[in-house]
Amino acid sequence: MTFFYFINCCALTYGPYALIYKNSVLSEYQPYRKCLSVASMYMMTVMLRMFLLGTIVPIIGLDGTARDVVQPLVSIIDIVGIYYALARTGGRPEIKILSVLVGWGLTDALLSTLLVYWSGARKHEFSWEFVEMAVGYNVELVQLAATVTLVWLWTRTDLNQSAVPVISTVLLISLLKSFISKLVVAGGIMTCGLAANAIITAGVATVALSLFLSLTAE
Repeated sequence: MTFFYFINCCALTYGPYALIYKNSVLSEYQPYRKCLSVASMYMMTVMLRMFLLGTIVPIIGLDGTARDVVQPLVSIIDIVGIYYALARTGGRPEIKILSVLVGWGLTDALLSTLLVYWSGARKHEFSWEFVEMAVGYNVELVQLAATVTLVWLWTRTDLNQSAVPVISTVLLISLLKSFISKLVVAGGIMTCGLAANAIITAGVATVALSLFLSLTAE
């Protein structure tokens, strides 16, 4: 039963990426090489982010709230990595966005959770801790889809200039999402950090989808 629970956690975390690949335009073009290329870019980005967090933040000597703000901002390197991945991925906009989404997101989920599930979930027949972790990564899947879409929109030369501040603001909110969620919970507005995270993600995704549809419909 413990191994079955481990499989369920893996299916809940990684299954959505398989569904996206099989039930979207990706299944027609099968750009698995593009996804693998994006995965390698993700790993390079992670190493650079870890280097920055391990050197710059301790050198500055931040602690408390300032550290909670600066650490997410260091993740701007992810935005740069996603921009580079989109630039290196050819094809129609949907293929570019979905290839980066699957390659980047699945690699992140695997590296972040697989060992945790293997060493933790296999010890339990059921635990809400790992279910919540899996659900959290589904929320992050939606967040990543919104982020990739916003970065793609930001690179468009035919984008209305009035939309640039909106995209920049929403990207900044995305970077500070974990900090904002903590503030919401600490302020007593909500009691569940995952729910606060999901609501913020839903707002970001709604803006990203609206901008994408407005541009591609023209």
